[in-house]
Amino acid sequence: MLRKHESIHGSWNSQLTFVLATAGAVIGLANLWKFPYLAGMHGGGFIVAYALCLLLVGIPIAMAEVALGRQGRLSPISSMKSLVSRSGSNKAWSSIGIISVVSGFLILTLYSVVGGMALAYVFSSAFGEFSGGTQYQVVDVLRRLQSSTSYFASWHTLFLLLVVVVLARGVNRGIERAVRPLLPLMLVLLVVLLVFSFRFGDVSQSVDFLFGMKKLTPQAWLDALGHAFFTLGIGTGAMMAYGSYMPERAKIGRLVLIVAIIDLLVAIAAGLIIFPVLFSSGLSPVSGFGLIFHSMPLAYSSINGGQFFSVMFFVLVTFAAWSSAIAVMEPSVAWFVEKFKASRGFATLVVAT
Repeated sequence: MLRKHESIHGSWNSQLTFVLATAGAVIGLANLWKFPYLAGMHGGGFIVAYALCLLLVGIPIAMAEVALGRQGRLSPISSMKSLVSRSGSNKAWSSIGIISVVSGFLILTLYSVVGGMALAYVFSSAFGEFSGGTQYQVVDVLRRLQSSTSYFASWHTLFLLLVVVVLARGVNRGIERAVRPLLPLMLVLLVVLLVFSFRFGDVSQSVDFLFGMKKLTPQAWLDALGHAFFTLGIGTGAMMAYGSYMPERAKIGRLVLIVAIIDLLVAIAAGLIIFPVLFSSGLSPVSGFGLIFHSMPLAYSSINGGQFFSVMFFVLVTFAAWSSAIAVMEPSVAWFVEKFKASRGFATLVVAT
């Protein structure tokens, strides 16, 4: 029987589960392929600017989304419609739920493709396809992946199936059981990769690159603000959906602050993992797709023991994409269940397809 203040989809069994699930959602590709480069480009002051943007703008808005979700106890679309109706507000406010779910779905299309590629790179690294440290080998692996539609789509589909397996089982038997071990595993991988980078990488140059003080430009503040929005998943429906499963007496402000601190620490750790390896291999710092799928396998392939740690790195990227994809897909699945009275399994398959 559904208890008072409980979503029809289920509820987190503890506040810790909310932290694990939400932290897993925000620790995504932005931490690995964008934040380190932005910090290096703008200097150490960018980290301070980013922390301020998180504290003054990102966290309050994320708290608002979680609060709306907990008040509505449904998907973002249904929650906003219900809250607007109950408060007698202008019906246009209900569009927030629709826009957020659509936004999350569009981000899912990115995460599922990149997650599939990361999964493919786990096996490419494991089988030594990057061994030898030549740029040609790395480019050849990428070319083979992108030139074959069926091969590329296979990895994409496999990654999506990993997301489907979790979401189809529901909030408690699916998401909750997945995130409990997933975030600790990600943190263990971060620590191991960090030790490797400090042992074999160029740490001093990386510290200068990441923390060297430069004048903060208006563009640096704009990048910090934009990154705070993106990394917390603001406007994607994930915070609202996960908030709808939050225990009634949980302290929203404290829990969201913990999640933001974890996100910031992971982002800094990612920079200290990536750039020592790049600099020790004589490679220039880059951002985005090229950093993950070109520079990093090339850098690891030129270091003793790099093959093993390359596997670990792409497992970390896969986990980050997986946990984030689960979060941004959940609002769409929850809405489909509510709208069409469908089972979780069928709704998840429809959204994935």
